[in-house]
This record gives sequence, structure tokens and C-alpha cells, in this order.
Amino acid sequence: MDRYLAAHPDVFVAPQKESHHFATDFLLPSSPCLDPTVYATLFEGWSGEARVGESSVYYLMSETAAANIHAASAPTVGSGAALALAALLCAAHHASALLLAEVAGEVEDALDRGVVDHAACPDAKILAHLRHPVDLLYSHHHQLVYEGFQDVLDFEAALERGDDGRLADADARVHSNVHLARDYDRVVDFVPQLTRYFDTFGRDNVHVVLFDDLKGNPAGTYEDILEFLGVDSAFRVQFEVHNANKEVRSTRLRDMLRNPPSWLSLPTRLLLPLGMRNEIKRKVKRANTKYVERPPLSPDLRTRLTERFAPRVRDLEQLLGRNLSSWLPAGEKQPC
Repeated sequence: MDRYLAAHPDVFVAPQKESHHFATDFLLPSSPCLDPTVYATLFEGWSGEARVGESSVYYLMSETAAANIHAASAPTVGSGAALALAALLCAAHHASALLLAEVAGEVEDALDRGVVDHAACPDAKILAHLRHPVDLLYSHHHQLVYEGFQDVLDFEAALERGDDGRLADADARVHSNVHLARDYDRVVDFVPQLTRYFDTFGRDNVHVVLFDDLKGNPAGTYEDILEFLGVDSAFRVQFEVHNANKEVRSTRLRDMLRNPPSWLSLPTRLLLPLGMRNEIKRKVKRANTKYVERPPLSPDLRTRLTERFAPRVRDLEQLLGRNLSSWLPAGEKQPC
């Protein structure tokens, strides 16, 4: 969805994803993503769009992101960097929280002065994307394998093992508590995740989109989102498949990108600015990626997992007031 929103002339979405700046429970203190100056570079391309933001995977699952976003205040920075603290867009490839704020009035004046406070964005909007929990976890597991954060290749075995503290060396290399992402049970605990945002920003500022809606009626769902954000809803985009199933061509190259040796990292830090280094990393990562069809989940495992998560789906139905019978075991319907 971030790509579709970025195509809109009134919306700016930072091209670099996954800063996780406000998901402080997912970041180690050593993470450069916690540095406001580094975070501000995400928004250097802003050119006056009414709504601006960035896309990060774990803002919905994070137990700290909503409160941190709401409470954050900006330091004195240059006008270009201040945009980073004016508004946020938070998205995920499995289930996402999307926050957008309007740059207008006193916020725009603050940008000109180089000083912005989150409290100056009273109309922040949160767009939350949810997916069938079984499909989400299957996709999530494949993504973790692709990123090198999951060494159990069998999906069912990975679910059973969960977060057992292994791969801790990878966690330190990327300055993040990625072992939390292997807490598969927590990944699909949607009700408390949404409740945090409802309680923090108010229900009127939270719009929930189901993957089923986007897949079944992409144009109508996109129009609803634009209306929710208060931008021109007549704008149209060409809907294509994004975030298709990926595998790496070389695990060695992937690991080198994540944890470059000193003979490579030291000279590049001295010679190249951060933005250029990140762009080179993105290009190398794309070249090291191949797109393959994900094998289908076994019907027996799908049935067992659907039954396992049925109580949570029923709770989600009550929270949202929506019929989610397609997420429940066959033949079961829960009135809303």
C-alpha cells in the first residue's frame, strides 16, 4: 500500500522502508535508527506534499511504537530534516499500522522554521492492514528466512520452536531485537495491537483494511483510504503485485550486506554519505533477490492453525464489527 500511496501527488512516502524509529522495543540502544538525524534523512525528498510518512514493518506489533509516536517531540533541526518529525506512515508486510499526518498551517510554518513537534499534528491518521492470520504467518516465516533471521526452514517446525533465543548474533549485527519477530503467536495477536492505536489516537483516526478487501476490490479500497486521509480520492493507480515471495541468490552476500566486514564498511563510511550507501545496499539486495512461487500450505496444517486462531478471530470480529467468517474454520460463522 505504501507504493500506491506514494504514487498520489498529495502524499510523500519515504523511499527507504523499515527504520522502526519508534518501535524502541525492537531496536537495541546501539541502533542508528534511533538517531533523529539519521531518521530525518528519510524525508529529504519531500517537496510539499500534504501528507508525508515512512513505512516500517513492526510498528503495529510493537508495544511501544504507538505511545512513542504520540509522545514524541522534535529537536531543533533544519527545515528539510524537520519533516521527518512532522508526520509518519507506518506499514508492515504482514500486518501494518499506517500513520499519516497533514503538513499544513502551523505545522508547515514550523517546517519553515526548522522546528516541529508531533503535538502540532492533531489530525494524524492511522491506516491498519490485517491479513488472515494463517496466511500472514506463512508469508512472515518466508520473509524471515529470506532476511536471514530464521534458520528453521520448515514452517510448522518454526512455529513450534518460536523465539528460543537462537540467532542472537544476527540480532546484534542489525542492532535490533529481531528475535521478537520470531514470536509467531504474538505476530497475529491483532486485538491488543489495534487497541493500542485506538486508545492512543482515537477510533476516528484509525482505518482498518483487510487484505481480502484490497485483493477483492483494490480500486474501491484505495479510494476509501484516500477519502480517510483527506486527499483527492479520484486519483487512480495501476495495481500490481508487490512483495511477492522472495529468496536470496547468495546467503553469503546477504549476510555481508547486513554485517559488512571492516575492510569494506570503514572506507565506505568515510567516502560515501549515508544516503548513497543505503541506495547501493538496496541495489545489491535487489540483484541478490529472485522471485519464486511460494509452495502451498498443506491443507491439514491450514485447518489446524485456523482452528487454533479462531478465538482471536472472533474477538477481532467483535472489536471491528465485521464478519470474518472466511478466517474461521469451514462452516463456522460468527454474528457481529
